[in-house]
Amino acid sequence: MIARLLRLSMLVEAVTLVLLFFVAMPLKYWADIPGPTSVVGMMHGIAFLAFVAVLVLSLLARVVGVRWGALLFVGAFVPVLGFLNDHWLRRRAVL
Repeated sequence: MIARLLRLSMLVEAVTLVLLFFVAMPLKYWADIPGPTSVVGMMHGIAFLAFVAVLVLSLLARVVGVRWGALLFVGAFVPVLGFLNDHWLRRRAVL
């Protein structure tokens, strides 16, 4: 149960980060349309906090180890790395 929640929160966080970096921010800085940055930024902030909360629960429940937890956390700061983490975790059957 918690493994599915971790994977879902990781994917939602990754999608919102990609939307922020590759849609909202270019609209703000290149097209002078700042509105989407506020909306997507708030969505990403909530998704990130939810992901961190589920990651901490996963670490406490020993669903993932400290090494994987650190890798997942770092992946939350790099666009597209969240998707690669998900793929790699599924391949390794960690989740």
